[in-house]
Amino acid sequence: MKHYLSAAVLAAALSACHSSDNPLASKAKAVNDTVQTMPEFNYVAEQFADLRVLRYQVPDFDKLDLKTKTLLYYLYEAALAGRDIGYDQNYKYNLAIRKTLEALLATESHDQQDENFKKIEVYAKRVWFSNGIHHHYNHDKIMPEFDRAFFEHALDHVDEKSLPLQAGQTKTDFIKFIGEQIFNPTIAAKRVSLDPKTDLVQASAVNFYEGVNTNEVNGFYAA
Repeated sequence: MKHYLSAAVLAAALSACHSSDNPLASKAKAVNDTVQTMPEFNYVAEQFADLRVLRYQVPDFDKLDLKTKTLLYYLYEAALAGRDIGYDQNYKYNLAIRKTLEALLATESHDQQDENFKKIEVYAKRVWFSNGIHHHYNHDKIMPEFDRAFFEHALDHVDEKSLPLQAGQTKTDFIKFIGEQIFNPTIAAKRVSLDPKTDLVQASAVNFYEGVNTNEVNGFYAA
């Protein structure tokens, strides 16, 4: 709304010029008339937890030439690929958790009016927004507000083929495993730990190193 408001203020200021043949005043009046007839655009797409999702207008997108639209399409595809890389680097089981949530939400056999299911939807949106199971700025693990028994029961009704089972893993074992990843507060408690009392590498969930500590990492780079 800021650009609309600025146009309206500009029009009001210029209309103070009493000369009826002032070209700036005439142009400002035309802008002001256009602004007043524009339908109000709702920039807030959705709001949940401590998040607000905004949307923006893209005027004249349909007027772009085919070459430009093709470029934008491939940039969009590249962004999606980069998004998955980000998920994976933030925590090694983020992609498995996201795919599990998406498979659960896509299954229509659940009671979607149940409060637990609604809380699963909010949790999934928070994971999508943060690119993983950790809060987007304080790095704390996002703890679910829905019941674990409800979650596992609902997951049991999801087609096994749509779940990211690991090689040789049964569906029952997978449900228990993914439940621990989501509900256990001691697993991947912090995406990036800055607590000097801990080993910063081992206490961080980011998936850059595996099975090493801070001293070993520093020694590697020093060499």
